[in-house]
Amino acid sequence: MSDAKLIQQALQNVHLNLTLLNTLDERLARLGRRREAASKKVDQAKAQLDQVLAEKNALTLAAREKENQMAAAEAAINRRKEQLSSAKTNKEFQSLKEQIALDQEKNNQLADETLEAIAAAEEFEEQVAAAKDEVAKAEKTAATFRASCDEEAKVIEEDTARVRVDLKEAVENLPGDFRALYDRAIEDHGRGGLVPVIDRGFCGHCRREIPPQFVVNLRKGEPYLCQSCGYLLFIPEDYYKQ
Repeated sequence: MSDAKLIQQALQNVHLNLTLLNTLDERLARLGRRREAASKKVDQAKAQLDQVLAEKNALTLAAREKENQMAAAEAAINRRKEQLSSAKTNKEFQSLKEQIALDQEKNNQLADETLEAIAAAEEFEEQVAAAKDEVAKAEKTAATFRASCDEEAKVIEEDTARVRVDLKEAVENLPGDFRALYDRAIEDHGRGGLVPVIDRGFCGHCRREIPPQFVVNLRKGEPYLCQSCGYLLFIPEDYYKQ
């Protein structure tokens, strides 16, 4: 195999491993986003439960307040009933009876309102139970999902370690001139700094046309940085099939 072919093959291997690392990183990132989504669902379920509990507690407090008001009204009625026996005039007696009737009417209304408040609070028991079930389901799903993600992440990390070794070996096979330009391109542009020539004469990053002579030089095994974007170019394996 000619030196030019060996150089092209070395660059292809480097590019392949860089691409694999990017793919593995994206898979890890997707796992992280999916973990966050599962945790968010748990938080949403808990927030819904808190809201339902707050509404139920508010209704329970309202029912208790009505019960206290009804007890106070009942006590007032009893006091006026006791006052009836000591009324000194018929007018005072009649006034007490009218007040007792009014208090009784108010008390009956309070009793109805109390029952309504208690019933409303009891209805929320079902909503509370349903909200608790949703929290439990969300937590179970999140726990199962985290376990699955952890297992997948372990595989990805193992693959990443293997690819890093392969990348290091591939980079070490680059000739000196290519190695210096490769290091420069990666430092400036990250893993995407090495790109193939596409469409038989265009930069794979900025898609600017490469002067034909430089394409010829690349095919001969000479290094070339795109004059437009500064990315290091190489001849891909399928170039001759384009």
